[in-house]
Amino acid sequence: MDFYEYIEDYCNGFMEESTREAFEQAMVSDKALAAAVSNYMEGKKIAEGLLEIDMMETLNKLKTEKEKVGTIRSNIRERLNQPLWFATIAASFLLIIVLSVIFLQHSKNNQYTQLFEKYYFEPLSSESRGGQSESISQTDNPCQIAHIYLDMGKISKAKKLYSQLLEKGENCDQKANYFLSLVALQQGDMEMAKSHLMDIDLKSLDSLMNMRVKQLKIELEGK
Repeated sequence: MDFYEYIEDYCNGFMEESTREAFEQAMVSDKALAAAVSNYMEGKKIAEGLLEIDMMETLNKLKTEKEKVGTIRSNIRERLNQPLWFATIAASFLLIIVLSVIFLQHSKNNQYTQLFEKYYFEPLSSESRGGQSESISQTDNPCQIAHIYLDMGKISKAKKLYSQLLEKGENCDQKANYFLSLVALQQGDMEMAKSHLMDIDLKSLDSLMNMRVKQLKIELEGK
């Protein structure tokens, strides 16, 4: 019987009693067999130890990952339970909405300003008005004076004078409505601008003014 083939069975306790006794008697007389059994047992212990260490390291890693996940969940719960967290989110959304509204309004105002600049025209030149380029002459009629105010940037005065001329029914209604529509555009009031344009009688205008009013109406209809 070759006892070297049964070293693993002996060390693992798989031998019958009679065979085990014969194996142990063989180890007494065969020092090499005894050494092989001893080395196998030592190697088995080392292997088991390494396996245990590897298993412990794996378990510790899993435990650490689990603790990390638990910490993250705990932090999320704490944040969600804090009213300030929701207030911060709400404030952020509100700020985005407000900025969007401001941006859109600014964009619209820019469009209105561009229309004002496109359809505005200056009053009579200084030569035609006797050299009075930035002042009001005694020969200027109220309609011309309102136009000069507008050209000088005195929007409130121009608007007030044009409105008075409309109330009095002066022979300036068409130009008054035209320039009041431009003032309304500059002030961001689209509906008022459209209203003044609707009050203009195109038949009473010269060809140039007639064309300006028609083009402006077309552009405002697309807004």
